[in-house]
Amino acid sequence: MDESLVPEEKLVEVDAVRRSFPEESYYPLEHKGYKWHFLNQQTQDEILFMKMNDPKESVRAQCCPNASLQLLPDPELRPRESIEARVLVFTDY
Repeated sequence: MDESLVPEEKLVEVDAVRRSFPEESYYPLEHKGYKWHFLNQQTQDEILFMKMNDPKESVRAQCCPNASLQLLPDPELRPRESIEARVLVFTDY
């Protein structure tokens, strides 16, 4: 989703209690102005990078609402493989 199109009043703060830790997140409420992007037939040479959070108030997108789809298996395709890396970047600019 293009976060620059998500009005702040359309984000609801929620608490998710996991088995080992609690976390806070935001759920986007329905809004006709959303623009979702679907990456279809991604190749091994393509990466998807999402900036999930930026506390700096002057940036255009402070968070990135996202979703995943449960697709029906296709017997002609290899199963999907993915690697997720969470990286913290601290800058002083």
